[in-house]
Amino acid sequence: MKHFVIYLILLIYLPFTSIAADSTALQENAPERYTVQKGDSLWSIAGRFLKDPWKWPELLKLNADQIKSPHLIFPGDVIVLELQRDEVNVRVFTQSAPEITPTSTSATLEPKPRIEAFTTNFIPSIPLTTLSPFLNKHLLLNKESLNTSGHVLSSVDQRLLLSTYDEFYARGIHPDQGDVWLIYRQGQAIIDPANNQLLGYDGIYLGEAKVVQHGELSKLMITTAVKDIYRDDRLISARTQIPSVFSFIPHPPVKPISGHIISTSDGAIGAGTLSIVLLTKGKKDGVDIGSVFAISRKPLELRDDSTKFFKPKNTLNIPDQRLGLVMVFNVFDNASYGLIMSSTQPIKSSDRFSNP
Repeated sequence: MKHFVIYLILLIYLPFTSIAADSTALQENAPERYTVQKGDSLWSIAGRFLKDPWKWPELLKLNADQIKSPHLIFPGDVIVLELQRDEVNVRVFTQSAPEITPTSTSATLEPKPRIEAFTTNFIPSIPLTTLSPFLNKHLLLNKESLNTSGHVLSSVDQRLLLSTYDEFYARGIHPDQGDVWLIYRQGQAIIDPANNQLLGYDGIYLGEAKVVQHGELSKLMITTAVKDIYRDDRLISARTQIPSVFSFIPHPPVKPISGHIISTSDGAIGAGTLSIVLLTKGKKDGVDIGSVFAISRKPLELRDDSTKFFKPKNTLNIPDQRLGLVMVFNVFDNASYGLIMSSTQPIKSSDRFSNP
């Protein structure tokens, strides 16, 4: 009997877990045990053991609430799976459990609660070193958000152009939404190519500002400016726009969902692994943070001209070409942003996505 061993440091008590799974889902070179390293993500860890990383919740038999708020994994945790014939038993223990050798049994081990304070050292769902600079810079604005957001009125010294360290007056700044605000400008309309539906407007990120004084007419100071800032540019609380990239597990959608990729962070060049793309489906369609989709492209139509004596000529039906996987990290009503987790070719705005 071959053992694959896993330990997880947990924020709260997690009972001993043993569930069955199809052993064919495992990677052929899955390690017998793996110690979680700093810089790992849930996706990369799952990929060491499973051929399809998004099936991690299925392997652990997690329900919808557990997927949205999973137990935390920390560097130094050891992950162990026990393979018995065609079944995989998953056992979860704390770091304080005794050392296990490939020939020993884990049946006598007991999980213990984590007693250390919460820290930010836990393993995120996706690679934050790549994603974090873009978390607040990809925003889809709709009419409601434009009407209810704060807006720049004027600089304190009445200048038209604002930049870093300039102070300005604004309205719509509510104290209960925090002191840090993101500055955006309404960009081009985002249209679903399938039905010409308006999904929203591209939010052009301009910078950030911090409240100096709250009031009906609030005063703020620009702490970061990547573009010039003008009167009527929009202000949105940073607190409401930070995606919860820590609190989800990659998972397939709960129902069939398909759509198109509208745009990519790499423009016309085509997007690759760890690039950001905008998808034409959102909350209203059943998409949530952590949803994983397969990216595909419809090949050019081919005709077989060798049958020239028969009319009409044969048109060959070629199946869609699978190009990679994308995982959603920020969701809006009608669209969502995703991170490309793997790709075999550059991803373009005309490509499609669907359940993996």
